[in-house]
Amino acid sequence: MRIKLHFTAFVLFNLSSFYLAGQNIKLTLPKSGDYVAPETFGAKGDGIADDRVALQAAFNAAQTTILLSGNYKISGPLIVPSNKKIIGQQSTITAPNRSFFDAIIIKGSKNIFIEGLTIKANDGENAFDKAIYIIDGKNIVIANCTISNIGVESSKLEYGFGILVSGSFKASPSGNFGSENIKILNNTISNIKGYGNARGDFVCIQHSSQVIIENNYFNKCSRQGIAIADFATDIKISNNFILNTYLDGIDIEPDSPKSITGHISIKNNTIRNFGCKPKFTIGIQSYGIDCHANQSNIDIEGNQIFASSDSSLAGINCQSDSYYIRIVNNSITGNNVLKKGISLYSGSGAKSLIIANNIITGFKEYGIDSYKNGTITIIGNQLESTIGIIGIKSNESECIISNNFITISSNSPNVLGLAVFQSGIKRIQNNVVKINSGIAYQFVVSKGFYSTGSLFSDNSAINLGKGKIAYSIETADFAPDFQFINNYSDSSFPKKVLPEHFAIISENGISPPSSGYYVKGSKIYNLIPIENGYTGWICINSGSPGTWKPFGKIAPQ
Repeated sequence: MRIKLHFTAFVLFNLSSFYLAGQNIKLTLPKSGDYVAPETFGAKGDGIADDRVALQAAFNAAQTTILLSGNYKISGPLIVPSNKKIIGQQSTITAPNRSFFDAIIIKGSKNIFIEGLTIKANDGENAFDKAIYIIDGKNIVIANCTISNIGVESSKLEYGFGILVSGSFKASPSGNFGSENIKILNNTISNIKGYGNARGDFVCIQHSSQVIIENNYFNKCSRQGIAIADFATDIKISNNFILNTYLDGIDIEPDSPKSITGHISIKNNTIRNFGCKPKFTIGIQSYGIDCHANQSNIDIEGNQIFASSDSSLAGINCQSDSYYIRIVNNSITGNNVLKKGISLYSGSGAKSLIIANNIITGFKEYGIDSYKNGTITIIGNQLESTIGIIGIKSNESECIISNNFITISSNSPNVLGLAVFQSGIKRIQNNVVKINSGIAYQFVVSKGFYSTGSLFSDNSAINLGKGKIAYSIETADFAPDFQFINNYSDSSFPKKVLPEHFAIISENGISPPSSGYYVKGSKIYNLIPIENGYTGWICINSGSPGTWKPFGKIAPQ
């Protein structure tokens, strides 16, 4: 029977050449004499005998090793030399439960294709430290493999990876990376048990560049789903299903603040039940996608993120001095357990953050929270929550906020539909805010935080129930050219309130307001000084429209 199967495999692989499904990767299968099977070197494939020596001999002997159907038990790691193809035909590489070593090691090798293998413990529990360990590898493809039940306790205190891609030295600004051109495609990886602060991931990338992680199915791990660590760049993560991660779904978190990490694309992934079982300390928070530390050129687009744990802090988080970040067209479902839809805390050095066309529902606190970002554009997002507190908040950021649709039907009196605190307002325009209680738009800005030419126009405030205030603006020193134009307030609001020190631009500067409720201290600046040379009008008594007098006489020209 073994001879017949061996001959069948030879005929099939002698005649065939094909493209891997869904990928632009051509697999040219071996000609006569270019392949071996481990049985040639005495492998049994019965799950009982130790086949390590036979497998290693097969790997060394020919360009292609074909593993026939069977369970190949090993007692130590298999080392893959350069220019090799390892093809599995319903075959499993296995080890006794609690065996602590790496199943396959690719160290300093190049041009390797591994396809169709299953790697798991022999008795269905857990074995191995890492299923596949790539260190200083070049041009490696891991495709259509099944990896499960990886990670056992050991005296080393840290263990457990599905696939680890790394380098023996750190990358440098000159562009030297340990591993390059690595493709991880169409694999199924599950039940990765890790121990320690840096173990337990389906896939971990560090000291590497040009890595593609695509079309994989990941289910249940004890840390991050996909972890991007130090000195990793040109990484593409797309079309993966990432389910049931104890911590983050995807985590970009270099250990070194000087690490080169960037040019990372995260697109069209589905992430469910992240933060499902926090470890280490009580109260640790988790994210669907977490971009942490200094990074550049991060593109997060088209992902679907579903939260189901109270430890879920945010669907997407960006932190530290990140720049050139795009977060667009993502769907984040909070299920009333997610604290924040998108959280941004990137520091004053951050710039060019674009948050656009995302759909965020079921958040508990904030839909979008921006704090201390250099420049940020928040445009075209849809936010909805029945229990949330703030739809969009910008704090100490240079902001453009436009064309967003915010609905918060919570009865909390602390609701703020769109809130700006100590931020430079470039443009807040064409937003629609619907609230059931609280304040639709609130701005609290001190001297030095405003932007020249600030524009607040064509926004709408809709009262769903007992909303208190449509527009609340508090500032001691607004820019004289701040423009508040053509904003709509639903008449069902108790009254349109423009609190103390609110400054708007008068269309003609000839007379103070004749309608609307104004609080003492509100100001209107004249576009053109009137005949007596006064700068504008100030409300000296609150009311509808209140009592006004001119202020700021200008010396005759």
